[in-house]
Amino acid sequence: LTRGLESRMGTLATFYLIFLCAFACSFIHVVLAYLPYLVASRTKYILQPSVGYSACLFAYLVLTPPSGSLPSQVPQGLYPYLLLVGIQVILPNISFLGHVSGCVA
Repeated sequence: LTRGLESRMGTLATFYLIFLCAFACSFIHVVLAYLPYLVASRTKYILQPSVGYSACLFAYLVLTPPSGSLPSQVPQGLYPYLLLVGIQVILPNISFLGHVSGCVA
């Protein structure tokens, strides 16, 4: 995913983007996990661990949707969100909140 970005932006700018996406995804994840606690005093999402780089991958998918590999029936703008739902259905124990924070970032 980042190879196309790096060829267009350059290595240093891509490194900065990776750092920025990681920070933004983490910040948004903390905010989204804290909202249910503020509204309904639910601690489920605050206590749920979030480990991995997949939120950043979803952020890259939103920035640069894959070209040429999609069926013509799927609009490229919807691809990351359809992938988000599809992965959650296939693997229900993954961090949905982490992936959503990547899409929002």
